[in-house]
Amino acid sequence: GNGAAGDIIKKLIKFLPGEHILINENIDGMFPAHHPDPTEPKNLEQIINLVIDKKLDIGLAFDGTATPVLLGYIICSALALLLMLSQKKSN
Repeated sequence: GNGAAGDIIKKLIKFLPGEHILINENIDGMFPAHHPDPTEPKNLEQIINLVIDKKLDIGLAFDGTATPVLLGYIICSALALLLMLSQKKSN
C-alpha cells in the first residue's frame, strides 16, 4: 500500500481488460494505510476484505518498492504484469 507501484499500475491497467479497483495507489513513503510488506498477513486484511466483499477474481498486493506481488504466493511483479498483458494480446 502506498508504495512505488502506484503510478505504474494506474497506467498499466488501462491496457488490461476488465474492471480494476485500486486501493492505496497514491505513493506516500509514510505508508498511511499499513506497513508495505505483503508477506505479513495483517497487511493484507484490506485487500482480502475487498476481494471477498466485491467477489473479485484476484487481488494483487505490492511491497513498498513494487518488487513482489501476491497471487496466492509471491512471484515477481514484472512477471505477473507480463502474463496479464500477454493474455490481453492473445484475446
